[in-house]
Amino acid sequence: MGPAETPAVVNPVTLPPVALSVIIPTYRGAERIEGALSSLASQTLDATMFEVVVIVNGPREGYVEALEGMAERHPGLRLRVEFSDRTGASHARNIGLAISSGRYVTFVDDDDWLQPRFLELGLAAAGVDRVVVLPLIDQLMDTDELRPSPYGTQTRAADAQVVPLATQHWILMFNACKILPRDVAVQIRYDEDLRSGEDLVYFSHLLAHELLVAFTYGDDAHYVRRVRAGSISRQNTSFDFLVTQRLACIQRLDGLDLPVGSVADDSRMLMIRSQANSLVRWLDGNPEGRARVMAAVNRANIQRFPRGLFNKGQAEELAFLPTFGLQTDADAAGELETLVARGAVVDVISAVPPGPHPQNPHALVLVADVLDTHTGLAVPWGEDVSECVTAFALSAARTAARRHGRKPYRSLYSRAPWASSHAAGALFKLDHWPIVWTAEFSHSLRTTPEGAKRPSPIVWDDVTATFRAAIDARGFEALRIPTTFALIEAVTVIVADEVVFPTPHIRDEMLAAWGDSGLTELVMAKSTARTPRWQGYPSPAP
Repeated sequence: MGPAETPAVVNPVTLPPVALSVIIPTYRGAERIEGALSSLASQTLDATMFEVVVIVNGPREGYVEALEGMAERHPGLRLRVEFSDRTGASHARNIGLAISSGRYVTFVDDDDWLQPRFLELGLAAAGVDRVVVLPLIDQLMDTDELRPSPYGTQTRAADAQVVPLATQHWILMFNACKILPRDVAVQIRYDEDLRSGEDLVYFSHLLAHELLVAFTYGDDAHYVRRVRAGSISRQNTSFDFLVTQRLACIQRLDGLDLPVGSVADDSRMLMIRSQANSLVRWLDGNPEGRARVMAAVNRANIQRFPRGLFNKGQAEELAFLPTFGLQTDADAAGELETLVARGAVVDVISAVPPGPHPQNPHALVLVADVLDTHTGLAVPWGEDVSECVTAFALSAARTAARRHGRKPYRSLYSRAPWASSHAAGALFKLDHWPIVWTAEFSHSLRTTPEGAKRPSPIVWDDVTATFRAAIDARGFEALRIPTTFALIEAVTVIVADEVVFPTPHIRDEMLAAWGDSGLTELVMAKSTARTPRWQGYPSPAP
């Protein structure tokens, strides 16, 4: 069928431009495309405002009769058809974009259909600076039953909102229910080498454009997605689909030219994690295949692959840290870099101080490869040092003990300057002797970094009494311990298996202040003095 055979299927150059082009790729779909075309013929939008661009890719059998029949039944429908012997929805969509004439474009699959007001509401909300998102609903192919979609629910909740597109990465994960400016759309091409996921890769390129997203909801303006058995994106559990094809998509996402640390980059990383979760899904069903998956990841050479997703349940180290990954924490870069340098998959337990303390997502990217879980504990935060120490130490140790009971940790790491980190480490070590405890200091707990004494009268309770008893049991009954900070420092350097200091000078100064040769001998035998690698680490992005 060609332009000369029927006036209803016309040559692209014979009609003036329209407001909106509806692009429908179709493959062996002559029997099912009628539903999509009939729904377009029933749109409330004036038929002169839009065109339907059908790209038949692959065999042509049945299409001539089907499309001519539609043209006869719906003479007002502006229908354009292009044939391509090359198969593939990506290739077909690229052809559709190239020959479309509308100021805006939208995509419809040949087995889906649009409710009557979809085009009218979508075009009314359109603009050259935005992508319009309309609601999506699923229809069971066997029964025609309509079922709510999470995407439709989210769109309804966001109705009439106009926000930066880079903050809404979820709308980029699929082709359906979007209207976008053609001038932007034609700057991007569908990747014809991808066997799946080409839609999210295509739309991810919109992150490089400073666009808005406008949400529009209408009860009769849904994109209706027909759910049928065997669909490429549903229920495929093969290694090829869940690992090989997902890595191909992640490679494309990883290669996007976006400023690292920007909102657009954060959305890109969320899309990467979403794809990488499919690898985890395959591993859940094939745990013996971990080496095979990791080999595939390594071959893909993806610069920012979220390897931490594979850490679920793999932690062998426990870490008690001050305020993990907070922008306001001056020691944050040090603790993050140290975790990476230690190399073990780790569960982190930290304190959550009161007030607004936003997470620093750019810093947390550093530990993605080694982090299994992070638990933040809300604890008292005030002048009563003993109360704060006891509250965090008990809560952290109990939380860790529950996890240790399910899967034992091999090592423990705690870090000051926050004394409660070491207090939790000591309490856990005293109940779990086989674990190897490394305690790191930045300076003496008994003084500020500037050397001023830190007053903290000891309040004797179960925790502080346990610490004093542990010190005495190791032959240091005569050690004078006047403050809570001194108590925590003493039990830490005595009980820990390894004690780390930033420099030999700070180590020697701390030990000399105790005035106990036995303590000095004990600690020197198990201590390491090093300048932290992280001192040259750049400050986290604001």
